[in-house]
Amino acid sequence: RQGSKRAHVCKNIVRLGRCQGDEQWLRQIEWANVDVLVMVDGEFDRNALLGGMPKIEGRSVVVVPRGVNLERFDIVERQRGKNIAYLSEIRVEENPALVLQCMQKLHYIDSEYRLFFGGEFQNAAIERYIRHMVDALGLGGVVFFDGRPEDVRNWLRDKHYVVSTGLSEHYGTELLEAMACGLKPVIHNFPGADRIFPPDFLFNISEELCERICSERYEPETYRRFVQESYPLENQLREINRILTRLEAEIE
Repeated sequence: RQGSKRAHVCKNIVRLGRCQGDEQWLRQIEWANVDVLVMVDGEFDRNALLGGMPKIEGRSVVVVPRGVNLERFDIVERQRGKNIAYLSEIRVEENPALVLQCMQKLHYIDSEYRLFFGGEFQNAAIERYIRHMVDALGLGGVVFFDGRPEDVRNWLRDKHYVVSTGLSEHYGTELLEAMACGLKPVIHNFPGADRIFPPDFLFNISEELCERICSERYEPETYRRFVQESYPLENQLREINRILTRLEAEIE
């Protein structure tokens, strides 16, 4: 934000991550000094951003796909089990309250399922609320908070499902990494989700999440292949290189 207000003496790139077009700090950027706006995935969010921020019109907006290094996340042979991973920082944008509501329903159906949070609480308020709801929903001994894993691949080894309940298209790369390891994805139907994921990966309500998890269909190779075909690291690096090459040519 502050850098955009300085003299435009070089090519400036702004990368937007988990944000939305109506956030106040976006309106404080001097967009005339920005040469390229980079968004991670987010074609749906890109259109929403441009619609709400007319000053960005005319800027070069590039959507760079996420990329997963499959050499770092090898698939582990696994059968259906009952351990569910929630691999994300615990913040409002990730909608953690929804996964607790779903877990309450799943626990009623089968009390052997367990939910593991792999991430830190964003602030004290969200931590108080989530821990309170665990107790209020009778999920003590069912939901566990492991903090941010130092070794994600190792943390995932005894998990069987990965749940994502984020509010927007900017889901974490952690979801894709878990899929690359063979975990079955169960993803809340955020706006634009149907353009990215197959319908059998998505859910709208708690009952649908339970159906996805309790289903006999469990295909680790399919989940990894989705990442391999849609999010190879090479595609991300190629797009980044294209941006830098174009800007270098403009300088010359």
